[in-house]
Amino acid sequence: MQYEFLADGILAVAALHLASLEPLQSSEHTKTAMLYQDSGIRGFKEALSNVSDDSVNAIFPFSILIMIINLASTGFSSDLNPSKNLVSIFELLRGVVTVIKSSEQRLKEGPFKVLLEPPIGGIQLAPDPSEQESRAEALSSLHERARIISKYVGPQTYGIYSAGIHSLETAFEEVIGCSGRHVMAPHQLITLLKQSDPMALLIWIYYGILTLEIHEHWWGRGFGVLLIRDLSEALLKIDQEWDPHIEWARLKAAKAQKLIIN
Repeated sequence: MQYEFLADGILAVAALHLASLEPLQSSEHTKTAMLYQDSGIRGFKEALSNVSDDSVNAIFPFSILIMIINLASTGFSSDLNPSKNLVSIFELLRGVVTVIKSSEQRLKEGPFKVLLEPPIGGIQLAPDPSEQESRAEALSSLHERARIISKYVGPQTYGIYSAGIHSLETAFEEVIGCSGRHVMAPHQLITLLKQSDPMALLIWIYYGILTLEIHEHWWGRGFGVLLIRDLSEALLKIDQEWDPHIEWARLKAAKAQKLIIN
């Protein structure tokens, strides 16, 4: 109640939840959510410019809420597309990451410490050997494609590709291992995405596979499938030669889509 932007974020998520529960009123609820989101972001940006020990405990949960809002809103508005929402999420969170790192100890002592720690106990699922093999093969192919493209783009751009793929590999390990740590893609990779760089589009398609993990939640349902489809269409418009390189992502999206429908 001390931070209006955090209340706005909570109300925006609540409005989108209503949109998911009441399809006939989804347009009205979504408009309400966007109004709360816009108001919340204004206050959030002001808070980022003057961080205190107290405000960081409002900044951190709002950063999580804004991700949920961007993921959820894709399914309720034809004006929004998943790749633009992905860019919005990363651009908003660039400043947040610095704040969280500088205030990590304060956060670990506060009410959200459980979100910054790896889960204790619980059921550890044995990894699927065939899935591990297909993922390793796909990521190896991604590295090889980047190396081939490097002769056309130069060492600096290749370095961005390589860093993005290494972060992607780490992200797969974190998701599978449920370590509780957070992985961020290099911000230069977002810049290349906005420029419709083909190799960057391919790498982000692979990041889209990670978002398939949230399809069982109302706020993440279908986002990964839409993201992979959106980025794949953009890549194939540039050159159909990229078609074989998105096959693994398409198979993963098709499998997730069946689960969503069922």
